[in-house]
Formats: sequence, structure tokens, C-alpha cells
Amino acid sequence: MEKIMKKLSENILDKLSLDFLRNQVLKNAYGNDDTLIAKLDPRVLIVWYLFFGLVPWFSGNVVFLAGCFMLVAATTILARVAGLVLFLFIVGVFSQTGYLFIVSLFFGGNAETIIPLLV
Repeated sequence: MEKIMKKLSENILDKLSLDFLRNQVLKNAYGNDDTLIAKLDPRVLIVWYLFFGLVPWFSGNVVFLAGCFMLVAATTILARVAGLVLFLFIVGVFSQTGYLFIVSLFFGGNAETIIPLLV
């Protein structure tokens, strides 16, 4: 049991090293030349980024937003994004939603305010 705990702690410490983080960022930036997304023309990628970065802000339609999310999730899987980048994205989204929920509770909101925050 002690051997397993030591190995587990070594694995966790390996994931927290600066060398591991640097390798993950470099892998995400330069290591995915063989994916479908990397083979696209850069102009198409700019249009894709602009569309999915701006258009959802101007839509309140939940079906459209869910469709955009599914399409972005599918292209993220196709692009084979590094796990560190996905983890940072998830932490960012949930921490922003969490602090907005806490602020809304502080100013008189209730549990129903989480629904608009998730949209």
C-alpha cells in the first residue's frame, strides 16, 4: 500500500512540474500537425474563431447555444487539444459561473439564478 501511495504522489508531482506544463503547452501549439483542424486554411480558422467567439453573445436561444457547444466540443476532440488546456478552460468557466452565483446570492438572488448563469 505504501508503495502505491508513493507512486501516486510521484505521478501527481510530475504533473505539477514546470517542465510538464511547458511540454503540454508546446504540444498543444505545435504537436498536432496531423489533425483535421490543423490542415485547414488559417483564414477558415479565423472565421471559425470569430463566429464562435462573438455570435453566441448575441443569441439567447438555448437550442442554438447547445448546438454551438456541441460543434465546438466536436472540433475540440478532432483537434486533440492537450489535457492541460481543457482543464484550465473548465476551471475558468466554472469559477466564473460560481463567483457570479455567489454575488447574485449576496444581492438577493436565490437558487433559480443558476439557470441563467449556465445559459
